[in-house]
Amino acid sequence: METQKAAEIIRALADGRDPATGEAFPPGSPYQQAETVRALFVALEALESRGRARADRPVAPNRPK
Repeated sequence: METQKAAEIIRALADGRDPATGEAFPPGSPYQQAETVRALFVALEALESRGRARADRPVAPNRPK
């Protein structure tokens, strides 16, 4: 799975939406609990910062692909 797609899924869950349908989760859903939402935002930030760190890294010209 691509990092971008994983980030989209985590963002939808953190926003309280089903990533497949876009529908909001019901109030009793674990995805509506504050601790779950915070954990998802922490995971999303870690995933995005990892992507930024990779993008900032210079590419060695002789590095095999």
